[in-house]
Amino acid sequence: MNKQKKCAYCKTPFQPFNSLQKSCYSSECIIAFNAEQADKKWQKRKKAIKEKIKPLSKYKAELQDIINPIVHHLDFEHPCISCGGNATEAGHYYSRGAHSNLAYNLNNIFMQCHKCNNYNGANIVGYDDGLIEVFGVEFFSYIKFDIRKEFKHIALTKELIEEKKPIARQVLKEVSGIQSKLTNIERLQLREY
Repeated sequence: MNKQKKCAYCKTPFQPFNSLQKSCYSSECIIAFNAEQADKKWQKRKKAIKEKIKPLSKYKAELQDIINPIVHHLDFEHPCISCGGNATEAGHYYSRGAHSNLAYNLNNIFMQCHKCNNYNGANIVGYDDGLIEVFGVEFFSYIKFDIRKEFKHIALTKELIEEKKPIARQVLKEVSGIQSKLTNIERLQLREY
């Protein structure tokens, strides 16, 4: 025989039929219990439906939200690659829209100030000069001419992005311990994940 319980709804003691029973035998409590169960099922179903109809752009944004902090950690305390100002945002050399194959490539993303990243068209001339000054002509040439050949256009699917998110989270976990300014060589080496 099961121990007496308090009804989850009316709080009166009752003798349950089994140990999982939450409500007493009153019709109001049974209706409340059934409504709660129906709501739980609906919430679960709603979540599955939302996931199913979630657009590709949301998946891309979720991955970008993991990638940007990686760049923040790698470029910690370094100035804007384009103008030398206060770097606050992850700025792409090749835009995410036109070059989705490079949107998550860490060699395509360096810290920029808000003005360069948003209003000056990424300040690409300054970006070029910054890459040459900070990392040298060889790295600049790789970014300017070879990276697009190496990473040809790929069709990003929801499944591919979902597959990459745990990898990006692991990289973020590894670099999040960085609390000091990295050398330029270290910044490039750590971008090779």
